[in-house]
Amino acid sequence: MPRQCRDERRQRWRWRRLWWYTCLGCTSHNLLEMDIFHAITQGDSDELESCLQRLQSSPISLIIRRGHPNKMLGTFFQECSPAIWAVECCQWHLLPILSNYGFDFNRPQLCRRWTCFCRKQIRPNNSPYRRLWTRGQYTYQSILDYFFASIYEKLGELEDTPLFLQESEFLENPLQALLSRADKLLSYGADVHRIDSIIVFNSLAGSFDRYLCSYFDPNDEILPDIPKRSDAYVELEVLQRLIEYGFSEFEFMEYISPNTNWFGILICLLAHPRLQKLVEANRPVPPLIKSTAILLINLLVWRYKLPHTSTDLQDSVNNLRLRKTYARRYAEQRNLFDSRIAGIIRESDNLLKSPPSLGLLARNRIRSLLGGKGFKTKVESLGLPQNLTTFLASIGTEHMTWVRAPPFAVAVATGKLTAATFEDLDRNCGVEIERRAESDRIRTSLTPSPEPFQNRESIEPKVDGSPSFSEMINYRPGLIKRRASACPRISRLQPMTGPVLRIQRSMTAVVRGPRPRPTSAPLLKVTPPKVSAHRLQMPVR
Repeated sequence: MPRQCRDERRQRWRWRRLWWYTCLGCTSHNLLEMDIFHAITQGDSDELESCLQRLQSSPISLIIRRGHPNKMLGTFFQECSPAIWAVECCQWHLLPILSNYGFDFNRPQLCRRWTCFCRKQIRPNNSPYRRLWTRGQYTYQSILDYFFASIYEKLGELEDTPLFLQESEFLENPLQALLSRADKLLSYGADVHRIDSIIVFNSLAGSFDRYLCSYFDPNDEILPDIPKRSDAYVELEVLQRLIEYGFSEFEFMEYISPNTNWFGILICLLAHPRLQKLVEANRPVPPLIKSTAILLINLLVWRYKLPHTSTDLQDSVNNLRLRKTYARRYAEQRNLFDSRIAGIIRESDNLLKSPPSLGLLARNRIRSLLGGKGFKTKVESLGLPQNLTTFLASIGTEHMTWVRAPPFAVAVATGKLTAATFEDLDRNCGVEIERRAESDRIRTSLTPSPEPFQNRESIEPKVDGSPSFSEMINYRPGLIKRRASACPRISRLQPMTGPVLRIQRSMTAVVRGPRPRPTSAPLLKVTPPKVSAHRLQMPVR
């Protein structure tokens, strides 16, 4: 009885609203849009399905009034699809229903926004997202791409002020409440490859780097700048979840930022100057450090997909903000910190340069064939043993011997850190430094020494005074130009008659890797030649 009364009240309210909207000149299509808006807001799947059945496959877009987290900035308006509004309301269970009626959340999503913000778009160079939305159209590759973009566009960059912990409170990651929803979105069939991987991964690395640089716990005397709780490093967990759900297109590694990148952050965390004191104090390895080692191994094994990529990881650490923070904070142990970074990089280079095992090649190939949509369901349908199923999803501690992982990273991931582990790392680093010094000394000994400097008096008698030599010195400018143009090795700028290759650049400057990302890499276009254009052109051979 109460349910029937509630349905009757809802029906009366709907007819009353219909009468008012009819007086105002609204059509039935507008009323259906409002019904869909309220059904998505309340999470009513039955009401949403009944509204979608009455639409008869007509396109629909919702105009939504949204508020900015910063209350001083006011509100703005956005025209978007119902799938985007379902993500905004965190109604994940409505996405399959919308997909059945033509609103595919794995297709590109178009948003129109307009607002009255009268201020400049100021953001640092390493922040690809806008702080404030202005009037215009924004295209996202999918709902998952919009999910990451909406978080970083609304919140912007984190503050640079230090975050100190009090005795009875824990300051968690500001993005933890938002980014933790990615697991629910992925579980409903979102394609992990329908994202702009360069922007998303660099943004996750940038926010995580800022959080680690500002985190400090004065109550911890051993590792005051390492979070102890598992919900503090949500960016790292999100990246791990993307890999578990089938992400395998790691061509973006050729376009990572030298200031904020995952390789540099993971290497700096593993080379923490005070990590050895955990062994002396007989304390367990923090979960953040264990997850760091596992994620580094998962990223290194995918570098086999790019045979022509550079294996020098030192460039990813030099300009990293986290490395500079640790170098200033632990100035008395800076040499030890640098030597351990070099040791971890050397072990990673050995993994990259060694031939991959057949099992690892088969794993990467199977992941590429399964794709990024419904990856876990497809893996379970294969009927493989449990250890192979987990090996396809993500490399864990039980698979370290299968991929020949670096010894130090294996010891950290398994929690078996001992004093001998650090001694082996330092010893191998010392041997590597001595080997490089010896090779430099041999190279300098084989290099011929430069001729000694001669003064002007010793040079003047050697000058030939013959007329031919004087004529060679006193060349006129025209003669020099004529002789240079007559040389067949000097190419002259002439208009070409064949087709011309022009490179349209978006974010990057050089095309590297076998298959660049479609939204982030340059596009190669063939254009007809222009006879009147005076520009340097390159013929197609």
